[in-house]
Amino acid sequence: MKTTVVLNDTHGNFVDPVALRLVLDFIKREQPDNVVLNGDIMDFYKISQFDKDPARLTTLQEEIDFVYDNILGPIRKAVPDAKIDYVQGNHEARLRKYLWKKASELASLRALNIDALLRLRELNITYHEKMHKIGDLYFFHGEVIRQHSGYTAKAMFDRKGVSLIHGHTHRDGKYTLRNLNGQYAVWENYCLCSLEPEYIDFPNWTQGFAYITHVGKRPMCEQVPIISGSYIFGGKIYN
Repeated sequence: MKTTVVLNDTHGNFVDPVALRLVLDFIKREQPDNVVLNGDIMDFYKISQFDKDPARLTTLQEEIDFVYDNILGPIRKAVPDAKIDYVQGNHEARLRKYLWKKASELASLRALNIDALLRLRELNITYHEKMHKIGDLYFFHGEVIRQHSGYTAKAMFDRKGVSLIHGHTHRDGKYTLRNLNGQYAVWENYCLCSLEPEYIDFPNWTQGFAYITHVGKRPMCEQVPIISGSYIFGGKIYN
Protein backbone atom coordinates (compact mmCIF):
# COMPACT_ATOMS: atom_id res chain seq x y z
CA MET A 1 0.00 0.00 0.00
CA LYS A 2 1.07 3.57 -0.76
CA THR A 3 -0.32 6.84 0.57
CA THR A 4 -0.89 10.26 -1.00
CA VAL A 5 -1.85 13.62 0.46
CA VAL A 6 -3.66 15.94 -1.95
CA LEU A 7 -3.91 19.68 -1.45
CA ASN A 8 -4.85 22.51 -3.77
CA ASP A 9 -6.06 26.08 -4.10
CA THR A 10 -3.69 27.83 -1.73
CA HIS A 11 -3.69 30.82 -4.13
CA GLY A 12 -0.30 32.23 -3.29
CA ASN A 13 -0.41 35.05 -0.76
CA PHE A 14 -4.13 34.40 -0.23
CA VAL A 15 -3.37 31.14 1.61
CA ASP A 16 -4.89 30.71 5.05
CA PRO A 17 -1.85 30.45 7.37
CA VAL A 18 -3.63 28.28 9.94
CA ALA A 19 -4.90 25.79 7.34
CA LEU A 20 -1.45 25.66 5.75
CA ARG A 21 0.22 24.99 9.11
CA LEU A 22 -2.21 22.16 9.84
CA VAL A 23 -1.49 20.48 6.51
CA LEU A 24 2.27 20.87 6.93
CA ASP A 25 2.03 19.32 10.40
CA PHE A 26 -0.06 16.47 8.99
CA ILE A 27 2.32 15.50 6.20
CA LYS A 28 5.31 15.79 8.52
CA ARG A 29 3.65 13.44 11.00
CA GLU A 30 2.18 10.94 8.50
CA GLN A 31 5.08 10.92 5.98
CA PRO A 32 3.02 9.96 2.90
CA ASP A 33 4.70 8.35 -0.09
CA ASN A 34 3.32 11.04 -2.40
CA VAL A 35 2.13 14.62 -2.17
CA VAL A 36 0.06 16.02 -5.03
CA LEU A 37 -0.29 19.78 -5.35
CA ASN A 38 -3.45 19.78 -7.41
CA GLY A 39 -3.36 23.25 -8.92
CA ASP A 40 -3.78 26.92 -8.05
CA ILE A 41 -0.89 26.87 -5.63
CA MET A 42 0.07 30.19 -7.24
CA ASP A 43 -2.50 32.93 -7.77
CA PHE A 44 -0.76 35.23 -10.29
CA TYR A 45 -2.88 38.10 -9.02
CA LYS A 46 -0.86 40.77 -10.82
CA ILE A 47 -1.48 39.31 -14.27
CA SER A 48 -5.13 38.44 -13.75
CA GLN A 49 -7.60 39.84 -16.27
CA PHE A 50 -10.00 40.71 -13.44
CA ASP A 51 -10.18 44.02 -11.59
CA LYS A 52 -7.45 44.30 -8.97
CA ASP A 53 -7.30 46.15 -5.68
CA PRO A 54 -4.84 49.04 -6.23
CA ALA A 55 -3.96 48.94 -2.53
CA ARG A 56 -2.51 45.43 -2.88
CA LEU A 57 1.20 46.14 -3.31
CA THR A 58 2.55 42.60 -3.63
CA THR A 59 4.60 42.24 -6.81
CA LEU A 60 4.69 39.12 -8.95
CA GLN A 61 8.21 38.33 -7.75
CA GLU A 62 7.09 38.70 -4.14
CA GLU A 63 4.28 36.20 -4.72
CA ILE A 64 6.70 33.74 -6.35
CA ASP A 65 9.12 34.11 -3.44
CA PHE A 66 6.27 33.70 -0.94
CA VAL A 67 5.08 30.44 -2.53
CA TYR A 68 8.62 29.05 -2.63
CA ASP A 69 9.50 30.11 0.94
CA ASN A 70 6.17 29.38 2.67
CA ILE A 71 4.52 26.57 0.71
CA LEU A 72 6.79 24.57 -1.60
CA GLY A 73 9.97 24.70 0.45
CA PRO A 74 8.26 23.76 3.74
CA ILE A 75 6.40 20.88 2.06
CA ARG A 76 9.64 19.43 0.72
CA LYS A 77 11.28 19.90 4.12
CA ALA A 78 8.36 18.14 5.84
CA VAL A 79 8.53 15.10 3.51
CA PRO A 80 12.12 14.85 2.26
CA ASP A 81 11.64 11.37 0.77
CA ALA A 82 8.17 11.74 -0.77
CA LYS A 83 7.45 12.06 -4.46
CA ILE A 84 5.87 15.48 -5.05
CA ASP A 85 3.82 16.23 -8.16
CA TYR A 86 2.43 19.65 -9.06
CA VAL A 87 -0.56 19.72 -11.42
CA GLN A 88 -1.24 22.95 -13.28
CA GLY A 89 -4.36 24.88 -12.30
CA ASN A 90 -6.14 27.64 -14.14
CA HIS A 91 -4.23 30.25 -12.13
CA GLU A 92 -0.86 28.81 -13.13
CA ALA A 93 -2.14 28.85 -16.72
CA ARG A 94 -2.54 32.63 -16.37
CA LEU A 95 1.20 33.01 -16.94
CA ARG A 96 1.20 31.44 -20.38
CA LYS A 97 -2.04 33.20 -21.39
CA TYR A 98 -0.57 36.54 -20.31
CA LEU A 99 2.62 35.97 -22.28
CA TRP A 100 0.69 34.90 -25.37
CA LYS A 101 -1.52 38.01 -25.23
CA LYS A 102 0.87 40.65 -23.91
CA ALA A 103 4.40 39.49 -24.69
CA SER A 104 4.33 36.64 -27.18
CA GLU A 105 7.99 37.29 -28.06
CA LEU A 106 8.95 36.19 -24.51
CA ALA A 107 6.71 33.13 -24.29
CA SER A 108 9.42 30.73 -25.46
CA LEU A 109 12.01 31.79 -22.87
CA ARG A 110 12.91 28.91 -20.54
CA ALA A 111 13.18 31.30 -17.59
CA LEU A 112 9.50 32.29 -17.93
CA ASN A 113 7.78 29.04 -17.00
CA ILE A 114 6.51 27.60 -13.74
CA ASP A 115 9.36 25.11 -13.44
CA ALA A 116 12.00 27.81 -13.56
CA LEU A 117 10.21 30.59 -11.68
CA LEU A 118 9.35 28.37 -8.70
CA ARG A 119 12.66 26.43 -8.86
CA LEU A 120 10.77 23.13 -8.86
CA ARG A 121 13.76 21.04 -9.96
CA GLU A 122 15.69 22.37 -6.99
CA LEU A 123 12.94 20.93 -4.77
CA ASN A 124 12.60 17.72 -6.82
CA ILE A 125 8.98 18.55 -7.70
CA THR A 126 7.55 17.32 -11.01
CA TYR A 127 5.24 19.69 -12.88
CA HIS A 128 2.33 18.43 -14.99
CA GLU A 129 0.53 20.79 -17.36
CA LYS A 130 -2.60 18.62 -17.73
CA MET A 131 -3.02 15.86 -15.15
CA HIS A 132 -1.28 13.18 -13.12
CA LYS A 133 -2.20 9.57 -12.40
CA ILE A 134 -1.43 7.11 -9.59
CA GLY A 135 -2.95 3.67 -10.07
CA ASP A 136 -6.55 4.10 -11.22
CA LEU A 137 -6.90 7.64 -9.84
CA TYR A 138 -6.39 10.77 -11.92
CA PHE A 139 -5.38 14.10 -10.39
CA PHE A 140 -6.79 17.05 -12.29
CA HIS A 141 -7.32 20.63 -11.13
CA GLY A 142 -10.76 21.06 -12.67
CA GLU A 143 -12.42 23.05 -15.42
CA VAL A 144 -16.09 23.46 -14.42
CA ILE A 145 -17.97 24.73 -11.37
CA ARG A 146 -21.56 23.87 -10.51
CA GLN A 147 -23.74 25.54 -7.89
CA HIS A 148 -23.89 22.81 -5.23
CA SER A 149 -21.40 20.49 -3.55
CA GLY A 150 -21.04 17.24 -5.48
CA TYR A 151 -22.61 18.62 -8.64
CA THR A 152 -19.19 19.54 -10.05
CA ALA A 153 -17.87 16.06 -9.29
CA LYS A 154 -20.75 14.65 -11.34
CA ALA A 155 -19.99 17.07 -14.19
CA MET A 156 -16.31 16.11 -14.10
CA PHE A 157 -17.17 12.41 -14.36
CA ASP A 158 -19.49 13.12 -17.28
CA ARG A 159 -16.56 14.82 -19.04
CA LYS A 160 -13.72 12.45 -18.13
CA GLY A 161 -15.39 9.10 -17.37
CA VAL A 162 -12.70 8.06 -14.85
CA SER A 163 -12.07 8.15 -11.11
CA LEU A 164 -10.40 11.42 -10.24
CA ILE A 165 -9.85 14.06 -7.58
CA HIS A 166 -10.00 17.74 -8.42
CA GLY A 167 -9.92 21.18 -6.85
CA HIS A 168 -11.11 24.43 -8.40
CA THR A 169 -14.50 24.60 -6.59
CA HIS A 170 -13.00 25.45 -3.16
CA ARG A 171 -15.28 22.96 -1.41
CA ASP A 172 -15.70 19.25 -0.79
CA GLY A 173 -18.04 16.88 -2.57
CA LYS A 174 -18.27 13.39 -4.00
CA TYR A 175 -19.95 11.53 -6.83
CA THR A 176 -19.92 7.76 -7.27
CA LEU A 177 -21.10 5.46 -10.03
CA ARG A 178 -21.14 1.70 -10.49
CA ASN A 179 -21.89 0.26 -13.94
CA LEU A 180 -20.91 -2.75 -16.04
CA ASN A 181 -17.45 -1.30 -16.58
CA GLY A 182 -16.66 -0.96 -12.87
CA GLN A 183 -16.98 1.37 -9.91
CA TYR A 184 -15.94 5.02 -10.11
CA ALA A 185 -15.62 7.97 -7.75
CA VAL A 186 -14.87 11.66 -8.19
CA TRP A 187 -13.94 13.90 -5.26
CA GLU A 188 -13.97 17.69 -4.96
CA ASN A 189 -11.06 18.56 -2.72
CA TYR A 190 -11.63 21.73 -0.67
CA CYS A 191 -9.23 24.70 -0.69
CA LEU A 192 -6.52 26.08 1.61
CA CYS A 193 -6.98 29.76 0.79
CA SER A 194 -8.65 32.35 3.00
CA LEU A 195 -12.40 32.00 3.37
CA GLU A 196 -12.72 35.79 3.39
CA PRO A 197 -11.66 36.91 -0.10
CA GLU A 198 -11.87 40.58 -1.01
CA TYR A 199 -14.22 39.96 -3.95
CA ILE A 200 -16.98 37.81 -2.31
CA ASP A 201 -18.88 38.60 0.90
CA PHE A 202 -19.46 35.01 2.10
CA PRO A 203 -18.33 32.30 -0.32
CA ASN A 204 -19.61 28.72 -0.15
CA TRP A 205 -16.09 27.36 0.34
CA THR A 206 -14.63 24.75 2.70
CA GLN A 207 -11.04 24.08 3.72
CA GLY A 208 -9.33 20.71 3.93
CA PHE A 209 -7.25 18.10 2.16
CA ALA A 210 -7.42 14.45 1.13
CA TYR A 211 -5.55 11.37 2.37
CA ILE A 212 -5.51 8.52 -0.13
CA THR A 213 -4.46 4.94 0.45
CA HIS A 214 -3.62 3.07 -2.74
CA VAL A 215 -4.28 -0.67 -2.46
CA GLY A 216 -2.64 -1.84 -5.65
CA LYS A 217 -4.26 0.41 -8.26
CA ARG A 218 -7.40 0.98 -6.21
CA PRO A 219 -7.68 4.34 -4.38
CA MET A 220 -9.37 4.70 -0.99
CA CYS A 221 -9.90 8.42 -0.29
CA GLU A 222 -10.46 9.98 3.13
CA GLN A 223 -11.48 13.62 2.93
CA VAL A 224 -10.31 15.68 5.91
CA PRO A 225 -12.18 18.96 6.51
CA ILE A 226 -10.54 21.81 8.41
CA ILE A 227 -13.20 23.63 10.41
CA SER A 228 -12.48 26.62 12.65
CA GLY A 229 -8.77 25.86 12.71
CA SER A 230 -8.90 22.14 13.53
CA TYR A 231 -9.44 18.73 11.96
CA ILE A 232 -10.06 15.15 13.09
CA PHE A 233 -7.98 12.24 11.85
CA GLY A 234 -7.58 8.77 13.28
CA GLY A 235 -9.89 9.57 16.17
CA LYS A 236 -7.84 12.55 17.35
CA ILE A 237 -8.42 16.31 17.13
CA TYR A 238 -5.58 18.44 15.81
CA ASN A 239 -5.45 22.23 15.97
